[in-house]
Amino acid sequence: MNNSEELAHIIRNNVFNTQADPFDISEAQVFAYDRDGCLRILAEHQDPYQALWVAASETLNLNENGIGIITVGWAAPTCDTDTAPSEHPDRRRVHLITITSRRYEDAAILTFHDETENEITFAEGGTGQLADALHNAMRIITMFEYHSSN
Repeated sequence: MNNSEELAHIIRNNVFNTQADPFDISEAQVFAYDRDGCLRILAEHQDPYQALWVAASETLNLNENGIGIITVGWAAPTCDTDTAPSEHPDRRRVHLITITSRRYEDAAILTFHDETENEITFAEGGTGQLADALHNAMRIITMFEYHSSN
């Protein structure tokens, strides 16, 4: 069985090999994944937090290990906090895949549009509001699974 970091790389490679331009998505995609990195889309929305909220009401199939999110955005140096990343002169387009398993084993991969071969991997997953929202969605899913099995 693949660990979370290996699965995140498999998922990232599948996405980059099957989409004409993985940076050109209009909506965040929340998905369930299995041990081979196969995806099933649970929700899509322009707002990634809304997509996670909708996905939290879904159930996972028995063969699915966890959930993840694919989203794109902008990254910029953080020294200028008054400027939004999307408006910063040194902004860079980024593609993010973050996953968490039923056991909350996380991984995230950040890819820059101008350096698609040099992604940044976070073996322990990311931190911040999106990572928290992903965990909350997984908690809700597993809570409903627990209650429906008892």
